[in-house]
Amino acid sequence: MLLQLMVDVASHGLRDANGMLSKAIVDSRILLLLNEKLGCQKTHNNFMSRLKFFKREYQKYSQLMRHSSGFGTFGVEERHFALDNFVYDDANEAFVPNQNEQSHQPLPLGQSSSPLPFPATSSEVHPVSTSQKKRTRTDNEWNGSSSETNNKAGIMEKISLSIDSIATNFWGVHSLLEKREKDREKNEMEKREKERQNCIWDAIKETPNLDKRTRYKAIALLTNKTKKEEFLKMSHEEHSNWITYNLE
Repeated sequence: MLLQLMVDVASHGLRDANGMLSKAIVDSRILLLLNEKLGCQKTHNNFMSRLKFFKREYQKYSQLMRHSSGFGTFGVEERHFALDNFVYDDANEAFVPNQNEQSHQPLPLGQSSSPLPFPATSSEVHPVSTSQKKRTRTDNEWNGSSSETNNKAGIMEKISLSIDSIATNFWGVHSLLEKREKDREKNEMEKREKERQNCIWDAIKETPNLDKRTRYKAIALLTNKTKKEEFLKMSHEEHSNWITYNLE
């Protein structure tokens, strides 16, 4: 109802030079009617608070229309784990460097390069710990991103509901304005018809050689719209001749 009253006031040209509604107009043309209809006691501060809400919802709607989606993208590389250079050793129950890949650590001088399995050393187990840390950090980042995505989805749902509410209100305002426009056109047509009737009587009164009784009879001769229109096209002399002819 508040939106309807605001549109009504704006359509009557009651805004100031800056296109704003003054406090006096709001109090006398909006809040007064609103309080009477709803039986409440809304103040100008309540009106300004609601106006800010309308502006925020409109900004959200505009932003939604400018962007097809508010969600970001996650790089595929962020979800891969760096385990390609390691294989699992059943004997040691640990990941060890892949022998098919280039070793990350040079062999000490004098140490044999025999393919026999070596016991797991701290230097060999260390990359496993680093990989696990990377994996944990990646999982945490993914969980955080999922939470952020859910929050955005909730916000988008609220915006959607707000937009639906605003659209319903604007549709009601549009219907109200359309009805008022039809009523205005109907009133104008009735006004023009009344003016035409007055013009006919004025034309009869200005016709020479007619007494009051004859003038009243002449009104009865104009029984339809066509006769009235043709009568108004005649001169005063033609009016007199036409009336005399039809009253014989």
